[in-house]
Amino acid sequence: MIEVEFTARDHNNRGALLHAQGDLAGARACYEEALRLNPHDATALSNLGFLALQEGDANASIALLQRSLTMEPDKVAAHANLGAALALTGHVEQALVALETALRLDPEHVPAWDSLGQCRMMQGDYAGAEAAFRQAASVAPEEARFFTALGTMIAMQQRHDEAISILRHAIALDPYQARAWAQLGALLCLRQDFGSAQEALETALDLAPADVEARQQLAVVRVARGERGAAAAELERVLEKEPGNGEALIDLAVLRLGEGRFTDACDLTGRALEQPDPPGRARFYRGVALAQVGDLAAATAQMRLLAEQPGAAKYTLRARQFLAERNNAMDASMKAEVQP
Repeated sequence: MIEVEFTARDHNNRGALLHAQGDLAGARACYEEALRLNPHDATALSNLGFLALQEGDANASIALLQRSLTMEPDKVAAHANLGAALALTGHVEQALVALETALRLDPEHVPAWDSLGQCRMMQGDYAGAEAAFRQAASVAPEEARFFTALGTMIAMQQRHDEAISILRHAIALDPYQARAWAQLGALLCLRQDFGSAQEALETALDLAPADVEARQQLAVVRVARGERGAAAAELERVLEKEPGNGEALIDLAVLRLGEGRFTDACDLTGRALEQPDPPGRARFYRGVALAQVGDLAAATAQMRLLAEQPGAAKYTLRARQFLAERNNAMDASMKAEVQP
């Protein structure tokens, strides 16, 4: 009987094949066997680190990739994956160093450009993110997702017409790009092209029904088109998925106020104020709802808390106006009661 002994490289190659087929458990077993046979196999360490990253264990990924790089410092994929893992753990500056190293070694390494764009976006550097995604798209022009990311970064810089054009290109490449449809819908809404915006957002939600952001944007479009009942239904679906979504709670409360459902509005605004760092808008509409149910003392207290905040934010000013009108009404009432 012939016995075949497999080397560490054999096990690593088998693991890479299983990995590409989506069999992560099988791939892990092969990589671990490769490392048992050769603990200094930089490729097996790098592959196992990437697998750990895919499984969501960024810390394990970092440790494995750093071990790989001590043995093979110029391993491009290890630097790129290390950058992605470091970014996930919040070490953005270290991630940038790893990604820039990868790109210095291989200026056409698409995953590194993609991760660099994500890091720049996390920093709020939309121009830097745009440049990175533009490079990714130039190296892999068939990949719609890079054009979606590029269009999104351009939109963040208020270049809406250019962003719309790029997002439409992404959709032409891949009509199933839900994020591209959602971003396109949001931009068309800003253009006040509400019919086209609704079509784009509905397409996005057909492709990705769990996209809360797209559903909230669709609610805004429906309000703009006078479909307040349909807008409320969209917001209710958002809250089924995310009961603590502060913006959805406030938006639905505003619709309930318009419908005369003041008790419901009180409940919704109360829940909105329970969320971390609620915006002034939540307190303002809480005050309005309380006033509508007749609790003027509580309404005034809410408005006073908002009005006493420094600055001239929109809802701070509206609260001050509410209090001024309330005081004027009280003065007028007192004058009417005291006749000479």
